[in-house]
Amino acid sequence: MSILQIFNWLIAGLAGSTALVLWVVVIIYASLGNEPSIQDDWRSLLTSCVIFTAVAAAGCAAVWGMWKNKSWRWGAELVLFLGLGGVGLLMQSLR
Repeated sequence: MSILQIFNWLIAGLAGSTALVLWVVVIIYASLGNEPSIQDDWRSLLTSCVIFTAVAAAGCAAVWGMWKNKSWRWGAELVLFLGLGGVGLLMQSLR
């Protein structure tokens, strides 16, 4: 197994678990209703959920592409690295 495959597995797992936790937070926030403090956080929470879900999906695609030696594997790697850049920009905007 190459270093790139290990990296892909790592990113897919970390982004997937983060996305899962964020979606659970969305469910909890939705059940709490119209609390004013929660209303302020919706936009950033949903943005984070979508970005981490997309990065997890890109990571899974990159894992699958590299593992099965598919012709589109380098495109999946590019999408994964662009998604990681999106996560970096998101973290900068939340500061």
